[in-house]
Amino acid sequence: MSRILLISDTHFGHKNICKYRPQFKTIQEHDEAVFDGICSNISKNDNLWILGDIAFDHGALKYVERMKDYCQSLNIVLGNHDTENQQRQAVLKSLIQIADNTHTLVTKNDFWISHYPIHPDELRGKMNIHGHVHAKSVPDERYVNVCCENVGYKPISFQEIKNGWRSNT
Repeated sequence: MSRILLISDTHFGHKNICKYRPQFKTIQEHDEAVFDGICSNISKNDNLWILGDIAFDHGALKYVERMKDYCQSLNIVLGNHDTENQQRQAVLKSLIQIADNTHTLVTKNDFWISHYPIHPDELRGKMNIHGHVHAKSVPDERYVNVCCENVGYKPISFQEIKNGWRSNT
């Protein structure tokens, strides 16, 4: 059976990410751990969604390309780091070619799926699955933060979120 799995802020190739994720000593160790965490928890029938801040340079795209071998489809939602300068925009062009679908904001059932948390006044009765915020989840039941740090560096299923999953961080 096909599942929808979500994760955000993979930061593949981000040279300074180890400052913010100090459990990793090198960018290579970080990238391999994030890749392994994702790919060891998906199957060929799954639809993987990465909610922004995906890859910081062309070399890091190898992880995204390899993920396609592990899942049925790869969907991306653009994040702030995906478009912030000309180098990342060039990476983004390649990323769009790899992904099956590219989005900025998606609505699915009673959820908004985005990179940034949506302003509370704009939720319109829906919940928001997002990334961007690397710290603990917002103490508001309408928000679900699937940033790597909050999901243990492995994707979380849409069904678990619908069933009330919340990060322990």
